[in-house]
Amino acid sequence: MRHLLPLVIVFSLLVSCTRKPSVGTNLITDLDTTVRAQDDFFQYACGDWIAKHPMPENKSKYDVSVELADMVDEQIHDIINDLLSKKQKPGSINEKILQFYKSGMDTAAINAAGIEPIRYILDIFDSMQNTADLQHCISMMQQFYLKAPFSIQYGPYLSNSSVFAFVIGTDGISLEDSELYFEDDEYSKNIIKSYKAHIEKIFLLLGEDSATARQSAKATYNIEYQIANISLDQTTSHNISQVVHNNSIDDLTTKMPTIDWQLYFNQLGVPIPDTIVIDADDMYLPRLDTILRQTPIDDWKAYFKYEFIDCISFTLDSNFVNERFNFKKRILTGQEENDPRWKQVLNEVELNFDDAIAKMYVEKHFPPEAKKRALEITNNLKAALTERIAKVSWMCDSTRTKALDKVAKTRIKVGYPDSWMDYSQYNMCDTYATNLLTCMSHYFKYEMSFINKNVGHDLWYEILPFEVNLYTIYNLNEIVIPAAILQPPFFFANGDDAINYGAMGAAIGHELTHGFDTQGRMYDSSGNLKDWWSDYDKTEFDHQAQKLIDLFNSFVIIDTLHANGEFTLCENIADLGGLVVAYTAFSKTEQWKDQTKLIDGLTPDQRFFIAYAQTWAGIIRDEAIRQLTKTNHHSLYRYRVEGILPNLDAFEKAFDIKPGDKYYLPDSLKTYIW
Repeated sequence: MRHLLPLVIVFSLLVSCTRKPSVGTNLITDLDTTVRAQDDFFQYACGDWIAKHPMPENKSKYDVSVELADMVDEQIHDIINDLLSKKQKPGSINEKILQFYKSGMDTAAINAAGIEPIRYILDIFDSMQNTADLQHCISMMQQFYLKAPFSIQYGPYLSNSSVFAFVIGTDGISLEDSELYFEDDEYSKNIIKSYKAHIEKIFLLLGEDSATARQSAKATYNIEYQIANISLDQTTSHNISQVVHNNSIDDLTTKMPTIDWQLYFNQLGVPIPDTIVIDADDMYLPRLDTILRQTPIDDWKAYFKYEFIDCISFTLDSNFVNERFNFKKRILTGQEENDPRWKQVLNEVELNFDDAIAKMYVEKHFPPEAKKRALEITNNLKAALTERIAKVSWMCDSTRTKALDKVAKTRIKVGYPDSWMDYSQYNMCDTYATNLLTCMSHYFKYEMSFINKNVGHDLWYEILPFEVNLYTIYNLNEIVIPAAILQPPFFFANGDDAINYGAMGAAIGHELTHGFDTQGRMYDSSGNLKDWWSDYDKTEFDHQAQKLIDLFNSFVIIDTLHANGEFTLCENIADLGGLVVAYTAFSKTEQWKDQTKLIDGLTPDQRFFIAYAQTWAGIIRDEAIRQLTKTNHHSLYRYRVEGILPNLDAFEKAFDIKPGDKYYLPDSLKTYIW
């Protein structure tokens, strides 16, 4: 539930997860030698893993990171079970965690209660009479961090990253891709048809008769359609230079006069912000204002009921849970079964008591030697990136000096934060939905308390120590490496350098080079939004980036659906840059210097590149392929191998790749950035 101005770039291992990964010291255990590495390196490195791992029915995608994430969930589940076996001090954080968990596991009570625990909120929606009431409902939803016509959060001020600003962004639709509402292909039309039926089913479950439910669903969809129509497409919205703007409260009044902004901030319980960032194009709020004014109040009643239920339906009776799964998972991603109940509830415990769970997790499962080795590798990667920047021919000297300063000042956080959140104000009861809303309300107050204050660099944003991922925040110039990913199969505290640099090193390098991709380059060494590249640098960089765009656009994902090289460009650049930086750092090790010393019949270079490829071993359902290609900025598993490795001369040499081989890429088509 951590929120921040959306300049966070997550490495994304496409995590979702049922089996425990092996925990040896060598990742190179399974190769598919029935194919030539030169022709299908993804199959060569990952094919044996894929053959041994059928798709679990409760997954839409399954990969090595999913295995690890499942193991972490099981470790946390063991912690919860241990707490359950002991008497806890009344009022303690442990007791509150258990109250929340037990309320979610008591399905008999949840089914018996139906919608009664949240009826008072539905009544508030039904009582709306005018735009003042509409404003109240918007602010109420936002205080629970639930869906509203626009989103709010907090984040470092763009031109002064030492101060927290108030951030307004686009929101208001429940389908991830706004373009789905308008596309005319068969896939999109089928999704929209199913979505409309899903909305109607929710109103039927709320007790409306068929005719009323049909009208409520129509009104809800029409509002979402209008909001989607004023939202930017996925590629454009990812371009910070086109969508983020700084404003005062007077500016908000001009752009969106239907909202009484002074009263609005009072309703939120938030002090008037010194700086307001609008993370949208200039016309979003004026156009949304028109929608607010012109849409009948009765339509807004239906809209808010649906959006509210859509956000919290997993806390309600089994009819709502099953309908949510049917559309959100089965139809959208092809998942055949829901997660077991304990896992569904545990994930909410992790989100709502994040720091408390993280503290218990790292105390039990993160040894000091893992942090020490990770810091050592990270420092070597920073040195390697410094070396690469010093040598690139396309960057002019003045920009190079600033780039080197940015690398030097990049803040690295490893394992876990130095301080933990206080949950003393949380009061739990026996009702799951009430507990969820209580937690979200408290967390909203906690986050909004940072508005107008100085940024504290001891805080962690967007990701937690028990998550299997990494992330970058452009406007803080920092990367974070959580404890959970610093274990096999991605990292071995006492393991092979080739494996650690090829797997974890490439992932950390990915985050480091994000600071210099098409988005990260817009932020200086302090994280402030500032144009510090010359026109020459931009032109040369874009020339190289276009090669990567063209390569990914050439990939046919499924049927006639192509990869979107523009949409995934930032992540593809980071994948390539991360691997180049990791290989440069690896080449400084003693192990690399003796390529004749084989392990498992493989040279150090071969193990390095296989280790990288095996981090993307995974399988994915067709429905999820289509959804993620349209909505996720990261390329799918195969293409994070096939689109990246052929660009490296060292890879070509390690596997003797020649013209005519599928993985051969002519020098004129290779992307050379770092």
